Amino acid sequence: YLLRVRALNAASAARALARAYLEGAGVPVNQSSAEELYRQAAELGEPEALTEFAELIIEGKQVNRPVGVARSLLETAVFQGSIRAAQILVHDFLFGRRLDVPAENAILLAEQLDQAGDPRGSFYLYVALSTGSGVDRNTHRADDVVGRLVTPGRVSAAALLSLGRALRDGDGVPQNPILA
Repeated sequence: YLLRVRALNAASAARALARAYLEGAGVPVNQSSAEELYRQAAELGEPEALTEFAELIIEGKQVNRPVGVARSLLETAVFQGSIRAAQILVHDFLFGRRLDVPAENAILLAEQLDQAGDPRGSFYLYVALSTGSGVDRNTHRADDVVGRLVTPGRVSAAALLSLGRALRDGDGVPQNPILA
């Protein structure tokens, strides 16, 4: 079925089939076919296909590619509009350093995410500003960023969700599942 849908150039079908080829779900495992299908899905308008493939490379799951390939895929996905890809690049700059993301690129992405109202991007910008990671340390500006996440009298649900996930996963803060 997915092969027939792929023939119709459906991006989501190409992405699903790519994942099937990686996992051997109903088709033989074939990494080169999976990679080509992820690229086709992205060309057909699904940048999250590149993001998903890059994440698999970074995690070392079923994909044997250098992490430099993942960075290139993520940068292409950002260019195509993937917020998740931008988040991954900024996160890696601040906390991972596996992808060698240049500081100026990471900070620019964090600022763009923050301006777009993305709470995770705002959190990353706050971390960069408050610690001086990639920018001059500026606690006043960092406080302004946090202030946008908080509405008068209550914290936004998105900000709480992002903070809870960060605490649960130890993403930029000490892991604390109880507080999460």
